[in-house]
Amino acid sequence: MRLSPTSYHEAGHCLAELCGLPVTKASVVPSRHFGGQVCYEAPTQVGLRAQTRAGGIAALLGPIAEAQYTGEDVRDVLDRCDGDLRDARRAATTIAMMHETWTPRTRERVFEHLLAAAHRLVCENWQTVTAIAQALQLNGRLAGADIARVIHLTERQRAATKGHQQHEHAISSR
Repeated sequence: MRLSPTSYHEAGHCLAELCGLPVTKASVVPSRHFGGQVCYEAPTQVGLRAQTRAGGIAALLGPIAEAQYTGEDVRDVLDRCDGDLRDARRAATTIAMMHETWTPRTRERVFEHLLAAAHRLVCENWQTVTAIAQALQLNGRLAGADIARVIHLTERQRAATKGHQQHEHAISSR
């Protein structure tokens, strides 16, 4: 079954859970304004800078996952996802303004750091993105608890696989 780019896009946004932004629901059912949607709760135990950083990364996770799935350049996907790009740039501006010497160049450096962090998160958790995309494609909508369960299960699978590989390596190096 070929999954839609929207399923991967919204699944990417769901990785916000790993940034400390609890995901309350995700949908790939189109509405008047969106092809899909992921809703988050604001974290209560972190400062403004950490919350803004998490929000900036979360905005970029969807376009990066979509680009990785389709093979498109992430900048082209970001150009189409103007809301995500606007949210990420707003976060970069807010973080940059927290520096004593704010310049537009500072904002661009912060944006590039957010982009790199989001890209790393998607790559390291591609199995999770794929599992969430499959569940979204199948069900249309997922509750936050369902998303958290998929993340937990794929993390356990990855840890078990890693443990098995380390065990095999230890045996083969004897």
